[in-house]
Amino acid sequence: MALPAFQANGWLPEGHHPATWQEITLIFSGDDDGRRAAVHSSLLAWREAALAKGMTGLVILDGSFISAKQAPGDFDLVFSYSEETAASLSAELAAAGRSGYV
Repeated sequence: MALPAFQANGWLPEGHHPATWQEITLIFSGDDDGRRAAVHSSLLAWREAALAKGMTGLVILDGSFISAKQAPGDFDLVFSYSEETAASLSAELAAAGRSGYV
């Protein structure tokens, strides 16, 4: 399903709008040398780091990055990870002698 058009105020309509990484890149990456492109590059670097660790789950994006704003400051992200990812992170923390809740 395609993302809806921006409203006159520069924001997507209220609600949850599923999108592929390809759609996110197409709509939100901006010009190659602009601030938006730099924020998008940081988002993709986060995704690649998570994938390199075998982390899987659902990503929810919010904030000015998913608006029509020309120069978003950053991206807001919630990562709801899978049970496999939770187990892997817990094992990694334990191996490092650290405890934590994941």
